[in-house]
Amino acid sequence: MEKKTIRTIIIILAVLIQVSFLAVVFPQYNVPSIALALVVSWTIISGFQQIFPWIILLGFFLDIVSFQTVGINIILLVMISYFVSFFSRRFLLEHRGWGTLIIVFFIIISTFFYYSVNVFIADSENALANISLGNVGIQTIVNLILFLIIYFPLKKIEEFLAFYDRTVKIK
Repeated sequence: MEKKTIRTIIIILAVLIQVSFLAVVFPQYNVPSIALALVVSWTIISGFQQIFPWIILLGFFLDIVSFQTVGINIILLVMISYFVSFFSRRFLLEHRGWGTLIIVFFIIISTFFYYSVNVFIADSENALANISLGNVGIQTIVNLILFLIIYFPLKKIEEFLAFYDRTVKIK
């Protein structure tokens, strides 16, 4: 029960901060995505299998609050989570020293994909004009900062919740 409540609160806070605060502070095509940083963090911490339903809920809330077609963010975030999960299991376990660079690579690729698809959907006529290296670069840097801000507290919260999921077996 606690796990569901805490994760739901995290999702609602992330969506509200992204839509109400970051959308006002940053220009239209440079709004960083807390949802993307949250999905990458959760996928690295918990894995795709455990976090899949929460990604759907996050994408649904983001679609509703940002007045987009319902399902767009769900599909994008699930695809990004699967991508991160698929490659993180292989690379992070095999190459422990390269973990940080691999995570940065995940953020860069995920940001470019998420940004490009959202810009194309929002303004398909001028999409190529709005996708520039400067816009993607700024958004990538801010998403990396958001990832660092989100990852460590989220990891502590997930460890705290995992502690209470354990059961004691007495023989």
